[in-house]
Amino acid sequence: SVGLYSPLLKQLLIQNSPERAEMFRTIRHEGFHQYLDRFASRTPLWFNEGHAAYFETAGDNGSWKAGIIRDDFLDILKERAVPTIESILTRRGESFYKRGIRSYAESWALVHFLYHGYSGGKQILRTIFEKLGTGPAKEIVRDALENVDRQDLEAKFRAYMTKLFDR
Repeated sequence: SVGLYSPLLKQLLIQNSPERAEMFRTIRHEGFHQYLDRFASRTPLWFNEGHAAYFETAGDNGSWKAGIIRDDFLDILKERAVPTIESILTRRGESFYKRGIRSYAESWALVHFLYHGYSGGKQILRTIFEKLGTGPAKEIVRDALENVDRQDLEAKFRAYMTKLFDR
């Protein structure tokens, strides 16, 4: 990576790179972390990294368009079975980062699904965002999913991913 957001310094640190597209992707990705940190210092990793990956490609084609389908992530996800939503929601720290780019791809997939593939998904994400910083992240996510049929959500996630793979 050519940059990072330091929550300790509250600064975005970006290395000037001759590869401008990569640099701007990094700025958008790490900039999302900086933006989210203004609201809450402790956020679910899948939510934080999933949104950062979701928005990092938003300006790739010269105009702001969030939600671009990430073929690079789909290629990674096709290598193994798509994980359960529960496993994405509960992956923490070392376990998340040890899995490398796959964790980012899974987080992006869940965020993309909630924005584009599930009728109540935007409300789930909005509820989580609005409550960040008001309590433990795990409880906020649990409460946002309280009235959701988890089996239905899981089935729709799997169907959505299959649709993306087959497009």
